[in-house]
Amino acid sequence: MTRSSQPSPPSNLTRQGRALWRKVTGAYELEDHELVLLAQACHTVDVIDQLETAIANDGVIAEGSRGQKVTHPAVDEIRLQRVTLARLLAALALPDSEGGRTVATGYQGRSAAGHRQRWANVREMKRSGA
Repeated sequence: MTRSSQPSPPSNLTRQGRALWRKVTGAYELEDHELVLLAQACHTVDVIDQLETAIANDGVIAEGSRGQKVTHPAVDEIRLQRVTLARLLAALALPDSEGGRTVATGYQGRSAAGHRQRWANVREMKRSGA
């Protein structure tokens, strides 16, 4: 689907999420299903920003239920949100800056390599008459 203009960001994004939205939609024309993934990635960026703010304000160490020192709960959550963001961005499979190759996860890259090899084998068998 070709778009004549840059789609507007979802209204509930904050500054960080809107910045990612504008950067990606300004550089790429995305299909509707890709815009859904991008919106989720932008929301995740906003959550990460909020968690970073909480850690900056409260510190990495918090007080547990019995007064003991524990790691701030946002530390674990921010790690999970970063993994989620990486997966969402990988699912978008945006071209990289080196010749338009698609950025793939490790599994996707191995799968694509296997696929190319199988088809190369089929072409070779056809050429050899087998």
